[in-house]
Amino acid sequence: MDLRTGLTVWTVVLLATLAVPARSTSAMFDQSSPGFTPEQTPTAGLTLNLSTAQLTTTQVTTTSESTTDQSTTSTYAETTEPGTSSKIVTSPDDTTLVTTTEAYTPTPGFCPLYCYCQSDRMAVYCRSFEHLHSVPQGIPTSAETLWVTESNIPRLETNSFQNLTNLQTLMLFTNLITEIADGAFNGLSSVKSLDLASNQIHTIQDDTFKGLQSLEYLELTGNSIQTLPPSAFQHTPNIRHLILTYNRFQTYPIEALSALTNLEQLYIAATKITSIPANSISTMSNLTILFLQVNELESIDPKAFATQGPSTLRELYLLGNKFTTVPSDSFVSSIRKLVLSENPITQIQDDDFSVLVNLETLELKKMGLNELAVGSFRSLKNIQEIDLSENELTALNKSHFSDLATLRNLTLDGNPWRCDCEFWKVAHWLGTANITTDGVKCEAPGELRGRSVLDLSGNEVGCDVNNGRLWGQTGLFVFILQVVVYVCHYVWH
Repeated sequence: MDLRTGLTVWTVVLLATLAVPARSTSAMFDQSSPGFTPEQTPTAGLTLNLSTAQLTTTQVTTTSESTTDQSTTSTYAETTEPGTSSKIVTSPDDTTLVTTTEAYTPTPGFCPLYCYCQSDRMAVYCRSFEHLHSVPQGIPTSAETLWVTESNIPRLETNSFQNLTNLQTLMLFTNLITEIADGAFNGLSSVKSLDLASNQIHTIQDDTFKGLQSLEYLELTGNSIQTLPPSAFQHTPNIRHLILTYNRFQTYPIEALSALTNLEQLYIAATKITSIPANSISTMSNLTILFLQVNELESIDPKAFATQGPSTLRELYLLGNKFTTVPSDSFVSSIRKLVLSENPITQIQDDDFSVLVNLETLELKKMGLNELAVGSFRSLKNIQEIDLSENELTALNKSHFSDLATLRNLTLDGNPWRCDCEFWKVAHWLGTANITTDGVKCEAPGELRGRSVLDLSGNEVGCDVNNGRLWGQTGLFVFILQVVVYVCHYVWH
């Protein structure tokens, strides 16, 4: 075969190869895309550390293997020339690079640029801060989970998720979203979970969440929302978990929240709210957890937690606010866990917790407490744990805890305890009552500083144990002597 004939045959084969459409059941991230690792797919969103100071965002990853058919795997990669794209078709025999001058259009069955689709195309993960400025088009309609995160998307346009009728979970955290157009979520009637955390959203409109009638979980943590209109949740009556933490609320959005009659968990932490008004949860007949930590709360209306029926509230978190006294008038008897830590409350008065007859856990950590009234805890007939650590307490009385038959854990470390005879007796009594008090160390007197109170002898803390034992032995001797004298007198006579 001469050279000309060989070139002709080679050209025909090449043209035939280009004419055969590539088959694929999966697509992978472009390996040149910033931050992408094809073998890793995100499986969890935000981890919130709601301490007084910070919010942390952690993305958890797991290994996922893409499965392909026996013939080809397709990867889309953007070229340096505007308006062109490249498709690398890899087969068992050869690799062909095809560059087209037309604009990229997603093909059904493939993944859009900068997205990774699992083999069944039911989960799609998209991320590229440099290249993604809007929600990618061409998401497989079979998708049930969609992640579009850590991208440069300033606005969600109307019909951003058109035709994704099977979608159930939508993760949009850590973008630059400042605005959500009306109708952005049209067609998402099956979505149950929506995460918009760590964006720059400052306004919620009446129809922002239109189309999300099945929504049960909504996360808006870390935005710039200052208020909610009364009809903010008119289209989402089924929300059960709502997280509004780290926003800029000045007042509690009572009108908007009243529409959420199915709410079970409400998180409003790290805002500028100073008070909780009456009937704040009156329509929430299923609310079990109310998270009000790290606000600027100074007062709670006595009827704030009143409900139309029996209260279901089980956990109330008030850590890191500005209470100077225990807001006892606002408590309801259904509460089983109360967190008051890190409020400037220096004294606990008699009956401050008298309503909390079902309370099991009480946290009073880092408050500057220096005094406990004798009747501070006497109403807590079901209490199991009390945390008094890192306060300014120097002494305890046995009567503080003698009526608490269910108490099992008492955290006392971090206080400047004065290890005298009375405190030593209380510490040992707690041990005999099966109440754990590990880590209790003396601050005073100076010679006992740093010593564990349970390691001290009675003599070291001023208890005259030996004299007491001697007097007990003497009494016994006198009693026995009297018995002997009586018996001898009886026998002799």
